[in-house]
Amino acid sequence: MDVVALRTRLLGFTALAALAGTAQATVTLPPVSPLLQQTERLHALTGLADAASPENVPDRETLVTAMMVAMDIADPVLVPRADAGPEVLPDLRTACENGHSATVQLVRLAQATPDPGDILSRLSVALDRTTNMQILCAARQLDIESRELLKRGVSPGDAATLDDMRRLLDDLKPRISMLVMGATLTDLNPNSRARTTAEALPVLLEVASAMTPELRKETLDAIDKTLQKHDSEGRIDNEVRARLTEAFRGDACSASCKVLGGAGGTGSVGR
Repeated sequence: MDVVALRTRLLGFTALAALAGTAQATVTLPPVSPLLQQTERLHALTGLADAASPENVPDRETLVTAMMVAMDIADPVLVPRADAGPEVLPDLRTACENGHSATVQLVRLAQATPDPGDILSRLSVALDRTTNMQILCAARQLDIESRELLKRGVSPGDAATLDDMRRLLDDLKPRISMLVMGATLTDLNPNSRARTTAEALPVLLEVASAMTPELRKETLDAIDKTLQKHDSEGRIDNEVRARLTEAFRGDACSASCKVLGGAGGTGSVGR
């Protein structure tokens, strides 16, 4: 399957309209929203996964196409900024659900091949990007919700909400650990690792500031545990590891950190 043709189809017929120089009249189409483009790309990626099976093993071209499409789906730019307010939460959830679904489709494609583990390692840069997006999504969601809580003041009646927030941050620890592995495991393509590192640094800084000091320490412990075996075998780039984990050793404290009782937090409900 031709990669350029697929990307053109996913972007709609805008490019074709631009090429129609002999048309009698020019028709101006409304711009396609980024979320609609993302959803169309997910449909295309799902179609590739649907067509794949042990009897119809995806070839290299299909896998490369899937990787490129998944990376477009998981573009961090699609995740709304936290300062945009709670009205962007529906768009945030849509973007993030699409990003998670991209991971699922890549795994389905790999499972249709004789060596899924090898294929997943070849798709690592795309899988790292979808993981990065999921971490960013959680950080932004927590920041939006926490800003609203701080604005009106946290009360004992918010205890269940705070527990959900803590649980969400706790659930991020294995995702963060796998993202750090994708950037530091020297078995992987160095160019892919460099791209993952560059994209992960600002996201990890953001999510670290959303955590309480206790959660930051637990996250560092989870990373160490995940990398321990590979590190003992000399297969971890510890210079990159230090750069990626530096944020979890700092004391930055954003809205959710304050709400959950982190440094500088006021009016929070204790655990």
